[in-house]
Amino acid sequence: MAPRPARGQHFVNSDQPTEILPIIDWQAVKLSPLFLQVPHLALIEFDGPVPKGLQSIGRPENFDELSAEEQLEVKKLRAAQSLYKLYDITTIKHCPGVAAALQFKYSLTDQITGLWALSVTMNQSFKACS
Repeated sequence: MAPRPARGQHFVNSDQPTEILPIIDWQAVKLSPLFLQVPHLALIEFDGPVPKGLQSIGRPENFDELSAEEQLEVKKLRAAQSLYKLYDITTIKHCPGVAAALQFKYSLTDQITGLWALSVTMNQSFKACS
């Protein structure tokens, strides 16, 4: 959990108390692209292939030929993959910005673009401070 801001570090509009005005003392704020800050929850992480897109997660064609133990492992993997996709779908619906960032983190091109944009932003910030 993030530390609670100290008194006197944020200011509220006295005419509209729900509006926060400036917040000072930002040195502990992490400045990085959102795709580096938002992981999938540890609760839904699993060992195995991550399903792509919104297609249904099927069983292998030779499922009926597998041993009972192998079938159980396939079922466990499918359940984990389904939970992972459910999280993705829910995130798309309720937090589209976070969903985009989660997709962004898996593309090398997008990661390079995001890190380049971060370096440009930081360079401009340092110039403004000097």
